[in-house]
Amino acid sequence: MEVIANYLEPVQVGIYICFGLVYCFLGYHFLRFLLVVFGCFFGLLLADVIAGLFFPENILAFVCIGIVAMIIGGFLFKLLYRLAVFLIGFICGAFLAPPVLSLSSIPATSAAGYMIILLLCLVAGFIALNLQKTLLIFFTSATGAIIIVMGGRLVITREFDLTPSILANAYEKTMTGMWWLVILLMLAGVFYQHRLRRPAEE
Repeated sequence: MEVIANYLEPVQVGIYICFGLVYCFLGYHFLRFLLVVFGCFFGLLLADVIAGLFFPENILAFVCIGIVAMIIGGFLFKLLYRLAVFLIGFICGAFLAPPVLSLSSIPATSAAGYMIILLLCLVAGFIALNLQKTLLIFFTSATGAIIIVMGGRLVITREFDLTPSILANAYEKTMTGMWWLVILLMLAGVFYQHRLRRPAEE
């Protein structure tokens, strides 16, 4: 068993790097596809429960309910995707609020302060919705680039046991000593994902 574990540890680092590559160069398309698949799978499970309760042993009823539930599930998860993008922008607006309030000298705990914070959060949320493709391309490219460089570092240092402490150390070393490589990979990922997006939109 110990011999098998020794072989599996490098494999899991390889999978980690492969995931980083997919996320860096195909992240935006990967996220949208994954959400729709999860939605359809959720709808199929729900259809199984409904058909089992109301139409036991009726294959035709299960197929009909399953198709409808899969379509609804995929649509709902697509809506959740848009909601998640809005919430990301909303949170960014909350982070932007303190410096804006400090410049305007309005107390954050006042009614006017709360109104400005809410307004900034809403505006940032709607901006994120309008720029969701660009934002997600940057986000997935940056995340994938970090994972790739971290994985490469783990291979070089032969640290194949992916414990939280080893990953935290690899992240710290990556961001302090190899940030330039992360930026290069991120830019390559952004460029490639934008090139992929154009033919799809045309």
